[in-house]
Amino acid sequence: MQLPEGWRLVMSFPEVDTVAFLILDKHDNRTDPYVFLEEA
Repeated sequence: MQLPEGWRLVMSFPEVDTVAFLILDKHDNRTDPYVFLEEA
């Protein structure tokens, strides 16, 4: 899977056979999806 340019997908692997998709957001000068993780 390839995301369009500038998009980020943040995933977590809480268990061996589990994938949790946390954030799908554009990353540019106005938005930063990683700020959500810092605040959480």
